[in-house]
Amino acid sequence: MPNARTHDAAGVWMAIPATAVGYWWAGYAGVSLFCGGHLLTTFLLSPDLDHTAGSYAYRRWWCLRWIWYPYCRLVAHGSWLSHWPLIGTAFRVAYLVGIVAALATLAWLGCLLLQQTGVGVSTAWYDWRPVVSWSRAYRSEARVLLGGLEFGAAVHYVLDWATTNVD
Repeated sequence: MPNARTHDAAGVWMAIPATAVGYWWAGYAGVSLFCGGHLLTTFLLSPDLDHTAGSYAYRRWWCLRWIWYPYCRLVAHGSWLSHWPLIGTAFRVAYLVGIVAALATLAWLGCLLLQQTGVGVSTAWYDWRPVVSWSRAYRSEARVLLGGLEFGAAVHYVLDWATTNVD
């Protein structure tokens, strides 16, 4: 398998075709979303988040890398949950969304607890209705972003498969 630098270099070089694909798929407005999703996968949401040793993507999370530690322990490196098209990207995105939702829920419960003790803390920020309405209003943009995320992961998969299946 290629090392992390090779994956990063390929991801940067493939940003050029990602720009073309984004323009073809979503027009001028979608280029930044598609290419941004591709680069986000290349540098932060890489399929190689499933192992801590030598993973540049894991190290790039810096002080937030603890978020990915359970993922590293639960998902074997190269398994279908991390290195299969569509499934791997969907699982990483769902994992990250789940962690963010769990942390927001804990913060909300902490604010409720503080309110019970008499401290004036507002929980108005914990209203999911704007998130739901945003997700409905920007459905096509979310598809373009997810397409870019998958394009970046596909570059990773192709590099892995091309180098491991060579006789």
